[in-house]
Amino acid sequence: MKLFFFVLLGLTFFFAGPLAQAELRSWRSRDGQKTLQAHFLSRDEANITLRRLDGRVLTFTIDKLHESERSFLDENYPYEDSTEGEELAGNAFGPLQFGDTRTEVEDKLVASPLVTTKVEKTLFGRTGLNGVFETAQTIGGLSCFLYFDWNEESELQEVTLRTEGVTGDNYADQLQTTW
Repeated sequence: MKLFFFVLLGLTFFFAGPLAQAELRSWRSRDGQKTLQAHFLSRDEANITLRRLDGRVLTFTIDKLHESERSFLDENYPYEDSTEGEELAGNAFGPLQFGDTRTEVEDKLVASPLVTTKVEKTLFGRTGLNGVFETAQTIGGLSCFLYFDWNEESELQEVTLRTEGVTGDNYADQLQTTW
């Protein structure tokens, strides 16, 4: 069974931090008694997302970190509200806007650092766009693919993220904390 995710539920994940994975480091708990070896993935105003050595992705509130870790985070990965001063009406995914034509969607996605594709642009007409673009970052450790819906005027109406299949048992560990 494939899980479907609507873009509007979690786009901030993509804008919360740099696309590149940071170096491995120890992160201490608030009381300093526990440590976690992990790579920094992203943050927002209240949460941090780390990838453990075993590949598991964890998202939790920043206030669970030791004061020195919070200082490190603020100095090295400061929170920047990417929506500040921007009008979000019509925003679909990264540079896409609801109402874009298929050609505009293709051009914007090819140029976007938020997604990748292994399909040559010249083949988009034969393959279609559904499932062709993959998010540059994983969500809950899973690859996510973009699927599109168009209105009667052939303008972008909806963007959906679809992950690889996950069993119900893994939902709580892999995805629930991400969303």
